[in-house]
Amino acid sequence: MPSDPDTALVDGRECGSCTACCIDLNIDQPDLVKLSDQPCIHCSAGGCGIYARRPSVCRGFHCGWRLIPWLGEEWRPDRIGIVVRALDPAEACPDDPDVPIALSFDLRRPDRQLIAMSLAVACGTLIEAGIPTFLTVPGPPGHAAGRVHLNVLMAPIVASRDGNAIVTALGLAFDAGLSHTKERVSFQHGTGGP
Repeated sequence: MPSDPDTALVDGRECGSCTACCIDLNIDQPDLVKLSDQPCIHCSAGGCGIYARRPSVCRGFHCGWRLIPWLGEEWRPDRIGIVVRALDPAEACPDDPDVPIALSFDLRRPDRQLIAMSLAVACGTLIEAGIPTFLTVPGPPGHAAGRVHLNVLMAPIVASRDGNAIVTALGLAFDAGLSHTKERVSFQHGTGGP
């Protein structure tokens, strides 16, 4: 992703009434502390109540739907229940420092119906292109999410182009994400959660 993500936003895509990032993001700022997977206290049906003075972590975040043109309208996070997130490649893939981008599919509504063909096609496309791809499953409140690196796990299945096998493999990755030991989240500011 470019160093200034605002210059890379897909024309015509606005957040509108979507508030998925108001739930998705961990915020650890002097003026606001919020766990991921919990609604922000400033979030309402109309959007962010402090938008003009929102924290820097909010200002700097754009979901993949706003950045990636080939993710269609159905991929707006409030519609699909998935937040596509660009990851810092150095953090996501420390063994391969030349990776230009890594993406995580953060499941906001963790149910089996999300392990569907649209997710399978998106993940398969990224894996086939060699883009590090992760599935992130929320942990219990106050705990980190489980993240599963899909590339090695799914590369042979993606190469087979068997859509049903890809969906099945994503279901197994989802189960693996659920079963990961979840570390408790701690913050520098505030108390750090429940």
